[in-house]
Amino acid sequence: MIIQKFGGTSVGTLERVKDVANIVSATAGDKVVVLSAMSGVTNALINCGQEAAGGGDFLTSYGQIKEKYFSLLPGLEGSYKALAEERLNVLFAELRSVLNAAAALKFIDFRVNDLVVSFGECLMCAVFPFFLKSLGQEAHETDARQLIFTDNDFGKARVNFKESNLRIQEWRKSIKGISVVTGFIASTKDGSTTTLSRGGSDYTATIIGGALGAERVEIWTDVDGAMTADPRKVKSARVLQRLTYAEAAEMAYFGAKVIHPLTLLPVRERHIPVIIKNTFHPDAAGTIINDSTDNSGSFIKSVALREGLSLINVEGLGLQGLVGFAGRLFMALGRAGVNVVMISQASSEQSVCIAVNDNETVKAVETIDSEFVREREEHLLEVVTENDICILAVIGDRMAGIPGVSGKLFAALGQAGINVRAIAQGSSERNISLVISKADCAEAIKVVHEAFFKI
Repeated sequence: MIIQKFGGTSVGTLERVKDVANIVSATAGDKVVVLSAMSGVTNALINCGQEAAGGGDFLTSYGQIKEKYFSLLPGLEGSYKALAEERLNVLFAELRSVLNAAAALKFIDFRVNDLVVSFGECLMCAVFPFFLKSLGQEAHETDARQLIFTDNDFGKARVNFKESNLRIQEWRKSIKGISVVTGFIASTKDGSTTTLSRGGSDYTATIIGGALGAERVEIWTDVDGAMTADPRKVKSARVLQRLTYAEAAEMAYFGAKVIHPLTLLPVRERHIPVIIKNTFHPDAAGTIINDSTDNSGSFIKSVALREGLSLINVEGLGLQGLVGFAGRLFMALGRAGVNVVMISQASSEQSVCIAVNDNETVKAVETIDSEFVREREEHLLEVVTENDICILAVIGDRMAGIPGVSGKLFAALGQAGINVRAIAQGSSERNISLVISKADCAEAIKVVHEAFFKI
């Protein structure tokens, strides 16, 4: 069993859809294909919903989406073309009904938004089986809402693995040929449509792969594999042949675009490898993610940046020995729904730094102020915020216990005149994270990458 997932850029045009059909057909063995919406369609659907609820002209955007999917039909002939057109018309009629309802009510919430954006994947999976059939393959569409169950947290639903695994395993017993499954979407037990957060089609693929004990999961995208840095920021970045699950998870957390952050959860325990491949360069080896550590090359695998952050420093002489302070701080932030991206604390206990997303900075500061009103009034602590910062991370399993890695990192930054505002490193030594000014981000990632990956 092989699971193949293709992203939006891989199915963005008729020619690309044909290429994907050829890749799938050329792969031997039993397989499940997971597809994203055509590139740009999810954003367009979100806009459609907002325009409908706001009393705007949603029909223009709706028409553009319809035109995009109907542009695939000339790639089919005869009955396949007619059947594909019929399926598209049915789905677009359903989408129009949902948008009309949002327009009538002048309202759209997360639940309705999930339903609206689900049509991108549904439309793609309605058409694609006919391209496979035209190549002599037995293929059919499958709605992931019948397979993957989640909670009611619309927009970023959490998967119920016990129920989902049972349903997936039962479903597969009765299926013949290639199953073309909608990525990104799922459902609650009562049948309401949910989504797995943006980029969640990768997650769909590994959920199915984990449930079925697949031989491997292939994530087909528009790059040759995971890279030592973002190639848009570092021209000398190179493709990595191999990553461990832990290394890949760290990279995903720090924004590596080739894989969704939750992707590895369903396959790691079952030791199912994930392979990153390039739809536009299918002969490239790609990157394999599994249990094996690559002992060749640099001690680190990647230099990553996470941008759009602020640094909040809670400091004061009164913090020393203040029992329960950290617990109160993080409990308060948790209740407020603030995501803490990084934590750094001095052993003197006089300062705790946290990094948060820019759009949560105000809420975070207000929450801290509210939680520690008495302490602030007694001048036991103060809250200082620094905006426009980023986190630079060096990632690699082999850093553990190797002297000189930190020295090399700080030497590179020091020679470039880049100031480090805060530092965090876990005991696993897999990741060293540094907070630096946004103005220094571009230079920092280049000099650190050069220090560890000299050509």
